[in-house]
Amino acid sequence: MDHQRYTMAKTRVWVFVALLIFLLFIGKKTRNPFPREDFHGRGIYVYNLSDGKVVFAKGEDEKIAPASLTKIMTVLLALEEGLDLDEITPVDKESYQEMVAENSSMAGFYGNEPTTFQDLLYGTLLTSGGECARSLAIHCRGNLNSFIEGMNEKAKELAMENTYFTTVEGLDMEGQYSTAKDMGILLKNALQNQDFERIFTKDEYLSTATPSHPEGIPIRSTVLSKISPEEQKGFEILGGKSGTTPLNGKSWAVLAEKNNKRYLIISYGAFGNGEPQKEDVLQILERL
Repeated sequence: MDHQRYTMAKTRVWVFVALLIFLLFIGKKTRNPFPREDFHGRGIYVYNLSDGKVVFAKGEDEKIAPASLTKIMTVLLALEEGLDLDEITPVDKESYQEMVAENSSMAGFYGNEPTTFQDLLYGTLLTSGGECARSLAIHCRGNLNSFIEGMNEKAKELAMENTYFTTVEGLDMEGQYSTAKDMGILLKNALQNQDFERIFTKDEYLSTATPSHPEGIPIRSTVLSKISPEEQKGFEILGGKSGTTPLNGKSWAVLAEKNNKRYLIISYGAFGNGEPQKEDVLQILERL
């Protein structure tokens, strides 16, 4: 009888241990690596380019002013005009003056400076130069309104259902909005353009020599310049575009690689001290 009770007790212990192991295993498998409260961005969108699927999304359809992420569309549309990259394309003087008055981010060119089309593309996408974005638009379509119409037509073509542009540089203006998901759709399509990908993933570019800048202007990525090798543990951020407005916070749209897979990561409308959008991107990449 004692042996029988011992055997039953031993069986119960083993059943309990097996159940505990099972629960721990299931808990590990189902634990959410992306708790929504861990991120600063009001909109987060993570897309696996290699596998063609959404990995994580939070507030991805919330409409927020896109700030300088707008320039992703500006550069894509300008590139689709098929112009010669080496063509002399002077900075529009009126645009330069307006951007200075608006305290816009600038690449450092002057009004009427004889830059090339390529200089303006790099100045728009890497260092977020307002004078470059407006000059591109005017050179391509003759005026800002016509170019902005083209931006919105392109947004419809790409099924960016919650996006509307009213500027080419992204300064706050009533009626302009987009979402983290739509910015992910835009970046995914823009990267299919080889010239866009080449510019987007460049760390630094030296502009053409001009009388005003005989040694050229060093133009650095506003994203890659803020990421050190030590911060990239097991992954690499290949390129990115930043955007900031006082009303709508800070945003990053990046292309990154981890475990031989490529990802698009959008942290949209983040508030907080320092670089909250950068914290979002690094946390996500560490957890993938």
